[in-house]
Amino acid sequence: MSATRRIAITVALLALLVVGLPSLASGAAPGRLYAFGDNTDGELGNATNNATNNANPTPTLVPLPGATGGVTQVAAGASHSLAVTSTGQLYAFGQNEYGQLGNATNNGTTTATPTPAVVSLPGATGGVTQVAAGASHSLAVTSTGQLYAFGYNYYGQLGNAINIATTTANPTPTLVSLPGATGPVTQVAAGAFHSLAVTSTGQLYAFGYNYYGQLGSAINIATTTANPTPTLVSLPGATGPVTQVAAGALHSLAVTSTGQLYAFGENQYGELGNAINNGTNNANPIPSLVSLPGPSGPVSQIVAGNDYSLAVTSTGQLYAFGYNYYGQLGGAVNNGTETANPTPLRAALPAGLTVATLARGAEALHTLLVLITAPGTTPPTLPGTTPPTLSGLRASPSKLSLAGRLVNGRCVRPTGKNRKHKPCTWPIALKLSYTLNSAATVSFTLARQEPGRKVNGRCLSPTKKNSKHKRCIRLIKVPGSITHRSTAGANTFRFGGRIGGKTLAPSSYLLTAAPTANGRRGNPQTVTVKLVK
Repeated sequence: MSATRRIAITVALLALLVVGLPSLASGAAPGRLYAFGDNTDGELGNATNNATNNANPTPTLVPLPGATGGVTQVAAGASHSLAVTSTGQLYAFGQNEYGQLGNATNNGTTTATPTPAVVSLPGATGGVTQVAAGASHSLAVTSTGQLYAFGYNYYGQLGNAINIATTTANPTPTLVSLPGATGPVTQVAAGAFHSLAVTSTGQLYAFGYNYYGQLGSAINIATTTANPTPTLVSLPGATGPVTQVAAGALHSLAVTSTGQLYAFGENQYGELGNAINNGTNNANPIPSLVSLPGPSGPVSQIVAGNDYSLAVTSTGQLYAFGYNYYGQLGGAVNNGTETANPTPLRAALPAGLTVATLARGAEALHTLLVLITAPGTTPPTLPGTTPPTLSGLRASPSKLSLAGRLVNGRCVRPTGKNRKHKPCTWPIALKLSYTLNSAATVSFTLARQEPGRKVNGRCLSPTKKNSKHKRCIRLIKVPGSITHRSTAGANTFRFGGRIGGKTLAPSSYLLTAAPTANGRRGNPQTVTVKLVK
């Protein structure tokens, strides 16, 4: 999977914050829901910047009409959002092209659905206690252990055969039956196109897309055939029942009651914690035991991101393995490359701190964790209590012609006098201006802007087949970055058009400037730069 594809997936993700302590935000009460990020499809629960690619960086309160309790849990799909209240109400908002909101509003369209609506589960015998969101499907568990599914079902990820191998919407939540289950469902996880469920007796079931063996079986591997029947997953050598699961985009993780960690599915970037089939698209359907180096202790928490995995042990140590292009493994190993990292790496946390909680998200490309002070230690002083702030980013000129004329072996600007000389490409020379509130190192990165079509929540290359889909802008990351040590106040930086050892070709680019000081990353700002022939 390329970095280009990752950007296309991630651009639709949103960040959700449930405030549990009034001290965490001014005026916030326990159980209030805030959202920020992309809002093209209304996935932030409001109509601001719907149907645009504009950023929404300010956390905004999400009103849940008729809610009778505070929010206790959230889940973010590719372009839709789910929220559960303390009284068991389930709300959904965002894109509903495939019925992933659990109702028929805007089915079969890409029209935004920004108003949170209560999801009704037909025949449910208890309130909702847990949810999971795949790329375009949703899972919900009730207090009595019933499992409901709705949304996209092309690969059977809803646990039934309704509309498999089609893009037909499935807006009605449907009860999922687990053949041979000996207890109610206690936990679920949703990958991009597959689903996992755990029962109270520790049985693990999987259904949906299995091209890479992410269902823990060899059924229909290396094909796009649907697998709608939930199938029991066997963990070779397990010394206890399954207690926890996590689903990445194309791989799966499971933890047993004795703290064993198993992984199966895609392993192109080492996200299974071993070197089997690294750098290939081969399936890995047999769950394999993940070995954590050193005196790690049993695994207590897991998270499966987009081609990377995280595990926390009972002693609060954090281990990571898989894709690390953006540094999501908590270390600099193979940053900015597509190189696999199959050996679990122990993240270097500040002295005296251990992990309390990891954030979950199948398609995320970043890591969030809550740190606590280890018992009997003095809380450390963390560097950089205030992140740097960058403002006023400008590029001059914002549109630059690269057409020149060759005079005496040099490419110079075209004039009336040299118009008959041989054409050449004029060197790029951009002046970047910005202001910082404190000294910081500013990193400049670029992404080429290309037209695309939105399909299943992703911005893909335009084709004849998707020509009627909603237009979107694909951001294709340009490898490499440039850093500049900047001072407090006004700064200028001259960019010569070379990044990662290569000169930029004519195109439209999104240039991002992000400041870092004392280990704290500040706010990024972006500006569009057009290079024309």
